[in-house]
Amino acid sequence: MNRTDHLMATTAENSKSTLHAEHIILDYGSDIPVKKKDLPKDQRIHLFRCEAPSGWWLTHAYNLAFSLASGDYILKLDADCSITDELTAALALFEKKNYPDLMCNRLTIQDYHLDDSLFQSTGLFMLSRAILQKLNGFNPYLKGWGWDEIDLFSRAFIAGATIAKFPVNNTISEIKHSAIRRIEKPSSTYFMRRISFDALIKASNEKNCILATECTHQSIVWPSLNEYREIWQMKQQTPLINISYKKILGDCLYQRMVKNMFKELASNSAECTIMLKIAGKITKIIPYTFMEKKLMELNLLAFRDI
Repeated sequence: MNRTDHLMATTAENSKSTLHAEHIILDYGSDIPVKKKDLPKDQRIHLFRCEAPSGWWLTHAYNLAFSLASGDYILKLDADCSITDELTAALALFEKKNYPDLMCNRLTIQDYHLDDSLFQSTGLFMLSRAILQKLNGFNPYLKGWGWDEIDLFSRAFIAGATIAKFPVNNTISEIKHSAIRRIEKPSSTYFMRRISFDALIKASNEKNCILATECTHQSIVWPSLNEYREIWQMKQQTPLINISYKKILGDCLYQRMVKNMFKELASNSAECTIMLKIAGKITKIIPYTFMEKKLMELNLLAFRDI
């Protein structure tokens, strides 16, 4: 969504690859629609558009893109990523029947304690269509930045998928950009001036971590990939998600999540030096209702059922 400049650059690079049989591009509600005539003349490119009244929603967008793909294996790429020659060459050595169900760089949060030179990114993975269908893709209750891949990989492991690391570290070429392009513009402009985008990302990650854990514990279900495709064919939209955070978490865990998120904002804020000093005790000082209101204004919590 509104990453067309990145998309144009990476699509041109990906069109040089011989790795794939189709290239699905989903324009998820960009303000200025992506035009097919502006893309490379590559018959493998299939451009789709989805209306997105609630703004960028990574898990929703990718579930729809997964449902529109037809291959036995799907390689997930962000708009700012292109396939490297090293990855193409490495995967060409595999017989298709020998592919694992899931191939990725990082698998769990424990990986982050290891040296970065061993890995590249969680943003790229290759997953079999059969496992994606079984898992119903990403967890769409996770909105905002963070934890989407870890949740998906964990559920793949629980489902008995075969998993392997990509055979090379040099898997993608990525366009570098600021954190501001990772997250939706908040509605609270005054409060936003006092909060860094890194803080917003960390607060979003805190929320998604708690939600992913509870969804797994409670076996929460969501629309299948077939339903995503059917609803898009009828309305050019993604399915509605109607269970609220509070209903999933319960009042006590929901309030704890709100406090933890607000603490992330305070301890990582750019200018609030006083709040930085009291970050460890801040949830005992500031009323919970104020925290919840500000998180809603920053689009980190929903005003109503999502």
